Amino acid sequence: MTGAGGDTGGGALAVREEEYTLVMLARAVLDPGGPQAGPLLRMEPRVNPTLSAGGLIALKSTLAKGLVRALAHGGGARREVWVPGGEPGRLWEQVPAPGLRVTSLSVELLLWLLREPLAVAQRPACPLRPATASGDVALVFLAARLLVRSRLPHVLGERIFRENRLVQLAFADALATVAAIAPESPAAPLNAAEVLEHALLVSGFSSWLAAGILAGDAPPAALRDALAVSALRRQTYTAWIAACRAAARWDLASPLADACIASLARPMPPALSDPAASARDRAAAARAGVVLAEVALALGDHVASLGRLDFFDDGYADARSLRHRWADLDRRRNVAEGRVSAVAGV
Repeated sequence: MTGAGGDTGGGALAVREEEYTLVMLARAVLDPGGPQAGPLLRMEPRVNPTLSAGGLIALKSTLAKGLVRALAHGGGARREVWVPGGEPGRLWEQVPAPGLRVTSLSVELLLWLLREPLAVAQRPACPLRPATASGDVALVFLAARLLVRSRLPHVLGERIFRENRLVQLAFADALATVAAIAPESPAAPLNAAEVLEHALLVSGFSSWLAAGILAGDAPPAALRDALAVSALRRQTYTAWIAACRAAARWDLASPLADACIASLARPMPPALSDPAASARDRAAAARAGVVLAEVALALGDHVASLGRLDFFDDGYADARSLRHRWADLDRRRNVAEGRVSAVAGV
């Protein structure tokens, strides 16, 4: 078989069968509607390909095209105001062509996913360092999304995933329950510079980030897990909002706002109860179900403050655009207030 784009002037380069499996995994990571990756991630015996020139060219071509396409499918195709002072449009109409830098880390991650028995709890830790290049950061997030969809969320405990800011935002619930996260080694505090550095990815993946946040709103089966999950989710979302405030980029909190709007449109899940639990834990469990309601109120307070700007104030146009985008958040404020009040006295 041959790899598209694997041309050296005399025709397409051959791609071996195990290399083709690697390219298929890359496609599954990049395209949620593409090939199913469950069998690839669980196949036995494990594949351990070594890349030839043809295989590397095919993989690079897949990543280069797939990452840009993913940014469109993940939210960038929506008609929004993506940058301060911009007009409504698609992400690529307002932001210069993304220079997503992909390094060997992305290739090594795909090789690791294909090589290791991911469904086995006792396996060697992933040796890869956290991603810093924009394309690598994007691929790590997309790989985490695939792992969650493939019912392998425990793999997110690997350092390369748990230190990725997009993974933290979308999958705080999974990160709270993986045993690989040691309490003595917490992630570094989020800052405004990091939010700005990830602005393109947050915008392009806004719908997928919101979907991950919303999925994490489902109550865990055990009281202990509910307490751990709600604690990390509160910490993560509070830090993200604070960093957006410091960066003066409230639009980058839109994944949280979108998740809140969807959550408030659903019935409130019943709180977990455990007769043997302390009164303090039962109260915390009751509050575990209103994390997004609390976030909605925090973001709603900011929306209300934007409404006090006059047309001659700095930032008026951006404030008007954000108020329009988050209008449903303001409409559901009474629902959020009701849910928070309902558990306040527990």
